Amino acid sequence: MMDFDDILPYIGGFGRFQMYVYGLLCLPIFYMAMPGLAKIFLLSVPDHWCQTEGVDAWNLTLEEVKNLTLPLELKYGLMTYSQCRMYDVNFSEVLANGGSPVGDITWPVTPCKHGWVYDKTYYMDTAASEWDLVCDKAVMASTILTVIGAAGIPGLFIFGTIGD
Repeated sequence: MMDFDDILPYIGGFGRFQMYVYGLLCLPIFYMAMPGLAKIFLLSVPDHWCQTEGVDAWNLTLEEVKNLTLPLELKYGLMTYSQCRMYDVNFSEVLANGGSPVGDITWPVTPCKHGWVYDKTYYMDTAASEWDLVCDKAVMASTILTVIGAAGIPGLFIFGTIGD
């Protein structure tokens, strides 16, 4: 009895035609996966902090600006700068009166007033950073992913039937 592996050398093996057919079959699968995975990167939320006014003219480093304008919060067991709150003081006056570029924990705290600044180390722009889907609107990114996933279920049946 002869196997397929025995016949393959006689008919040419894995040649140019087989690579062409293989490519035609596999390439669409690769491109069909991209939209499914892209939404994860498009809705990724980069590191962010409150945009502040009155500190630009003082030529402070980013770390000094964060020290002055952002309260510290306990997050995942570490003290980090708040991403959704800022001190509610006039930073120009604090710096003009000889204050050091370090925030005071007794200052009042408020949600971000002037929008956010996003860290562009890993992403230039994402949907979350373009539409400010952070802090009180952070649930919107999860909602978008949920709706996309839920819409895929009936879409699978509808377009699967149409495709057949």
